[in-house]
Amino acid sequence: MRVVHVVKKFPVTSETFVSNHIAQCINAGIECIILADIIDKNSPAWATKSNVLIKDNAILVSSRPKKSLSKIRKLASVLKMFVTNIKAAKYFFKSRNAKYGLLGSSFKLWLQVPSYYKLRNADVFHSHFGPLGERSAILKDLGVITSKTVVSFYGYDTFSSKTYQPDLKKNYGFLNTNTNVYITNSQYLKLNLISLGFPEKEIHVNHVGLDPTKFVSNKAKRSVVLQIVSLGRLIKLKGQHLAIEALSQLKNPNISLSILGDGEEMENLKSLVVKYKLESQVTFYGSVQEDTIIKVFNESHLFLMTSITDEHGRAEGQGLVTAEAQACGLPVIAMDSGGVGETILDKKTGILIPENNVQALVDAIKYLYDNEAKREELASNTAKFIEGNFNQIKISEEIMKLY
Repeated sequence: MRVVHVVKKFPVTSETFVSNHIAQCINAGIECIILADIIDKNSPAWATKSNVLIKDNAILVSSRPKKSLSKIRKLASVLKMFVTNIKAAKYFFKSRNAKYGLLGSSFKLWLQVPSYYKLRNADVFHSHFGPLGERSAILKDLGVITSKTVVSFYGYDTFSSKTYQPDLKKNYGFLNTNTNVYITNSQYLKLNLISLGFPEKEIHVNHVGLDPTKFVSNKAKRSVVLQIVSLGRLIKLKGQHLAIEALSQLKNPNISLSILGDGEEMENLKSLVVKYKLESQVTFYGSVQEDTIIKVFNESHLFLMTSITDEHGRAEGQGLVTAEAQACGLPVIAMDSGGVGETILDKKTGILIPENNVQALVDAIKYLYDNEAKREELASNTAKFIEGNFNQIKISEEIMKLY
């Protein structure tokens, strides 16, 4: 079997779930071609998973020509592309069609024709994220590719508040009719897709999983201090400010908070820590690599997932970090936002609380601080739950069955 994985950029540190899945496909004997707009050999991820993929003969193909410096050079590259791919001539001209929106009215679709045409007889085109799925669907409509098509949605690409839903429906005009299988990672996101008019029977829920050989429980040493950890981009949607607010209300010097991640809210969060005089209890790690994440997880006792619905109505699609934390033996306190509630077993592997409710967060932390036996009971259930529901190997196998 030959599968083309369509991605915007490869590799991407924050999208290990994509490269992990491709690696599993290779291990299963599938010939994999990675069709990327941008190939970034300067990415930190290049030295790890990407090298493994190259070594195992995944083929990397760039679908975006080098940027030209002038309009004349851009036109020259368009003409050169046409001449050197003359067999696909009719598709170049068909791509210049207003029905394909901006892709058709500009030369953006034209520039994609050669790389897709050369791979047109692959068994499956698997596009990762909705916008790339739409592009593949258009190229299928053109006849450039004849393969079966699969699209994976991961969160933002299903966002469909009443304000934005009409535009998103329009943007997915061909995706909705020229795709064989839709995959998303939570029931919450599946409902988003249904609201956009996608056929329910063709939508498959497959959680984004983790590598079970990396995220392994190493029980944290007993400590007087309850070490809490949070991981995620520092943006309002992730709600790290609520964790700091809760810590300020607990007024317990024996509770510490490690915040892993970077983002636009970093300075605001640091100011909040200073405001509440929590400098000795809160540690900011900034952007971290996977080995550091696992190390901190195994030094901690409790994971906080404070994601909320933001001012635009967007919420967490799934929340892979809660699965990673539980795989390392950490019970989780999570706010019930978006698809997060699907990632823990309430009262068995963690505690689910209403989103934006600081008092509920305070009460849950205090409860697990005061009840070490309950904390250990929750922790003892996490590994089995993750193995059954978020094991990347098993999840990839399910996707390969769809292929």
